[in-house]
Amino acid sequence: MLASLGPMAGVAESTGPGTAAADAGHRGMRWQSLATLTTQVLQALVTLVVAAAVGPTEFALWGVAGVVLNAQWLIGNLGLGQALIYFRDEKRWRDAVDAAVVVSLGLGGLVVAITALAAPAIADVFGPGFDSSEVADVVRIFSLVFLFTVIAAVPQSLIERRLDFRRRAVPEIIAAIGYAAFAFVLLALGLGVWSLIVAKVVQSGVLMCAFWVVAPDRPRFPPRPRARTARELIGYGGVLTVGAVIGFLTGNLDTVAVGRGPGATALGAYVLAFTITQLAPTFLSMTLQRVYFPIYAGVRGDPALLRRAFAQGMRYLAIVMVPVTVGLLTIGPEALADAFGDEWRDTGPLIRVLALYGLFRGLSTSGGVLLAAVGRPGTTVWLQATALLVPAALLIPFHESAEEIAWIFAAGQALAFVESAIFARSYWSGAVGAVARTPLIAAAAGAAAAYACLEAVPGSVDGIAAAIVFALVVAAVLVAIDPGVRTQLAGMAERLGRTPRSG
Repeated sequence: MLASLGPMAGVAESTGPGTAAADAGHRGMRWQSLATLTTQVLQALVTLVVAAAVGPTEFALWGVAGVVLNAQWLIGNLGLGQALIYFRDEKRWRDAVDAAVVVSLGLGGLVVAITALAAPAIADVFGPGFDSSEVADVVRIFSLVFLFTVIAAVPQSLIERRLDFRRRAVPEIIAAIGYAAFAFVLLALGLGVWSLIVAKVVQSGVLMCAFWVVAPDRPRFPPRPRARTARELIGYGGVLTVGAVIGFLTGNLDTVAVGRGPGATALGAYVLAFTITQLAPTFLSMTLQRVYFPIYAGVRGDPALLRRAFAQGMRYLAIVMVPVTVGLLTIGPEALADAFGDEWRDTGPLIRVLALYGLFRGLSTSGGVLLAAVGRPGTTVWLQATALLVPAALLIPFHESAEEIAWIFAAGQALAFVESAIFARSYWSGAVGAVARTPLIAAAAGAAAAYACLEAVPGSVDGIAAAIVFALVVAAVLVAIDPGVRTQLAGMAERLGRTPRSG
């Protein structure tokens, strides 16, 4: 039993394996949530400020940049990081680190070179309202993000394998603060949407350096990878790579379809709606994968313990995603229009559709993380293929508006979630099925309070105020009726009150 816990074995000796897994999950979620939330909030703040400053047509260029930015998952998640976490032969550990570094750099450099050379062809994919030379410049510049991301992927996984999320969180928080500050400076200098693009490249470079500085293990110099070890890593990670490629296509085909069909103005509205609605799903996908993949992999030999860990992960998902989805469906469009003005009012219907897209995306991603951690990475390929092929088939008859395109991609994510639930049905316990009850109560109370404010004081309580009321009521209800939320808040407060330790 203890051997199966991997990096948690030392804790398990004194507390038991169940407590070790739960404690590791709580600690990881506290640190990684802080880092991811800080990053997402600052990035969203900068993005929304720039959007308000430049308008939909110019802001569409950030949508193009987002396609290239999302491609970093194709490199940063080649699967080699997860393969390192899954790898348990300590006698060949140095070989595994060397192999991961050499293979990642080789494939990453190849893709970067191809991307830079193919920039003009990529620019031609987008439709009316785009300057092809400007789009090509974005693609070339963002190839640097590719390179920085692949170099940083291995140390990130080495940190995650040890469940040392404090070590991982600090560089992310520092880089996010630097990104926001630098982007605002560039915006003040008149760079417009390019302030986002340049700041993102700098942020990626800073993270690359920081993660290698704090990494617990480093490759030998020169690296001496063994063919056998490299084959094992590639064998596991290669399947995840296929899923990552399909996931990249899934996550960006909608942007291309809107840009090529309805055009630049529609894409600007779509990108803003997508940015707002995917904050929570992106936050949860990144956090749950980083925290719970190594936990699931560490306890994969104990089905009962694995089910409890999965229930814990799904509980975090529900506490965030249920209220966020309800809020976006109810008062999200009104709040957006009040915040950005009438020129963004047509984005309201997109907010509601993409809120459902984000909910199903978060659910299917959680199931995929579990299945990959228990040695079934091939299922992630199937899930990603469903999320891609269903919308691709429907794009032909339904592509006249951005809202239609959003609906068919939401349908693809919904089907992927159903499949993930079927594949992972043996891990769903009664605890998992009950996790949404408390968040639903809190979300319903928040929506009722927000609508009551709008009805009681018409004209003086706008969408932004209603959104604030919704958030406050949801938070109050969760704290009042959920002991787990109170425990986590107390743990976070205790950590913030401590003097930071060195190292």
